[in-house]
Amino acid sequence: MCRTLVQALRIDPSRIDVHLMTKGSNPAAEGQRDSMSEYGAKWIVVLDQGSRNGPPIVPGAEHGWESGHPEAVRTMVVDHHWLAEGSPGPQGCLMLNACHHKPVATASLLTWVLCRPLWSGAQQQLAQDQIDYVAVLGTMGDLSVNVEWDPPFPDLVPEVKKWTKKRLGSAIALLNAPRRTPDFDVITAWSALLASTSPLTILDPATNKHALRLYEARDAVGLETERCTHTPPKFSKDGRVALLRITSAYQVHPSIATRWTGALKSKNLQVVMCANDGYNPGLVNFSCRIAQVAKKRGEEVNIIEVLNSYADTDPEWKKEVMQAVGGNAFNGHPQASGGIFPNEHWDKFYDLMQIGVPPDGSIKESVSKGKKLPTQKNNLLAMGFSTSPKKKRETTTS
Repeated sequence: MCRTLVQALRIDPSRIDVHLMTKGSNPAAEGQRDSMSEYGAKWIVVLDQGSRNGPPIVPGAEHGWESGHPEAVRTMVVDHHWLAEGSPGPQGCLMLNACHHKPVATASLLTWVLCRPLWSGAQQQLAQDQIDYVAVLGTMGDLSVNVEWDPPFPDLVPEVKKWTKKRLGSAIALLNAPRRTPDFDVITAWSALLASTSPLTILDPATNKHALRLYEARDAVGLETERCTHTPPKFSKDGRVALLRITSAYQVHPSIATRWTGALKSKNLQVVMCANDGYNPGLVNFSCRIAQVAKKRGEEVNIIEVLNSYADTDPEWKKEVMQAVGGNAFNGHPQASGGIFPNEHWDKFYDLMQIGVPPDGSIKESVSKGKKLPTQKNNLLAMGFSTSPKKKRETTTS
């Protein structure tokens, strides 16, 4: 988007500002809206994180995209995160969201589709050099390096072959790493991408002054992920959710949830959740992924629906938590969801899921009826999982 505005549409760079969300925040948060208001912008494009219902992005946006009001601020949201059908998103915005259209186009791919036609015929080679590889990085960052570029997706296979999946995957891992550190160093990743001329220049410290910091962040995140990975899970009473609780200043909870998806074999399991109470003081950040065993059973698991099924058992609490977080209780995608709860709300949600509560007809109930305890079997299979999970590359961006 930035390169198209400057290079294709010839807009003076001094007229363009880039605002990055702060750690654990979103465009609906009052602090973010105040910060964005200070730019005095008349046109705002929100990329990849504005799909929740809420107040206008900034004062003046409530007048709407086509408004002739003299104080109107025109705002557009380009996204693929879940938004219920009929929901408007931020008040007054023009919403472009692909979440209900399979295969779901990522925000990066939607942005490319919007921008590519704005480059003139004489600029086609420049467009290929400037934005095609960025679209590939963004799309693979969400959907993995093995994403299929079949219709209706555009054919960007030539870009993949040009740079190779291995190099593209390495660049994605480097760009993802800084925001996962306690410093939430998003600006370094943004600066490295903006300074790049290809995926190779992201990887090479000789051509990108930000690359060393990217490597340092990647290595630190890798060590922290390994430290937290071996946390044993606890199951919900109905067996649908396996929860791993960690305390880390790093944003490693999405990676750990992903790593464990293939290791747990319980018959009712649908969702693997990792909750981190050390990332933001006073808050619990949690990420969820679909368990591979549920996919093998042929189940179409919608994580957001599963989480809401627990929250809906206490409607008053759900209303309170939605007010506390400034929007939906659970965000993301049906296949990869999560949220951020204040500690007290997380404790309540933990109880609603009945984590660690034995299922009906379990061994505790048998004891109460005078039945003999079975012989203990100290093996991992008896605990509901097979082996420590193999390392799996986490390539999802948020």
